[in-house]
Amino acid sequence: MRLTTSIVIVTLLSGSALPVNAGSVPVSMSHDTLLVQRKLPWVSVGVGLEILERELRVDKTSTGRVRANTLSGYLGIDALHWLTVFGTMGRLEIDSIDIPGAVGALDNDRRWSFGVSANVWHINIEEPEVMTGRLSIGLIGEYTQYDASGTGESLDWTEQAIAIPVSYFVPAEQRKLSSVHGAAFFLGPIYSLIDGDYSTGGRRVDFDEEQEFGLLAGTDVFLARNVTVGAQIQYFEQVSANFSFRYHF
Repeated sequence: MRLTTSIVIVTLLSGSALPVNAGSVPVSMSHDTLLVQRKLPWVSVGVGLEILERELRVDKTSTGRVRANTLSGYLGIDALHWLTVFGTMGRLEIDSIDIPGAVGALDNDRRWSFGVSANVWHINIEEPEVMTGRLSIGLIGEYTQYDASGTGESLDWTEQAIAIPVSYFVPAEQRKLSSVHGAAFFLGPIYSLIDGDYSTGGRRVDFDEEQEFGLLAGTDVFLARNVTVGAQIQYFEQVSANFSFRYHF
């Protein structure tokens, strides 16, 4: 009886295992692969606050201005060790709009963007000791969409921006900043192209950028190796500011 039971059990196990083994590719595969990824790409998440003020050229004949605040979420993925692809999405709040005929009662607002950030070149500076750090040149490109609407009116514009920041990273041990991991300071030119329109009561007004070339400056403080807080300003006749908090997985 025991022998018969054992034979039945072995037969059942063999019958259920054979199809799995026969169709299971890994048992006959090499441990090596054609492509090897040494580590998972870094993923960054965070939030950002933008305080925007820009001069506008309205219908090619007059000037205007828009003031707005946005609070956005941020997601970035290191596609390559030197290239980050990122996107943002959040709420846009129009403080004021100075366009001929504009009412400005806008309350259904949003902002989203996508872009790339690249580290193009760097050099490690070791001498003199007081200048120890890393000097680098980057390239940032971003496409941003702003949409706002109200009762019988709408305000929409896009911005395409390219910046070339020159950055200097100072490690914490160099300045004995024991409470942080280091800090980076950057400065560089920025080019912005705005294209938009304001509509109300069947009337449409087109506008674009009054000043296309500006200046970008700011700092990123590394509270830890994977946590940064940042602040930057953009100068285009008027000053806009951005503040950020990011966590890097």
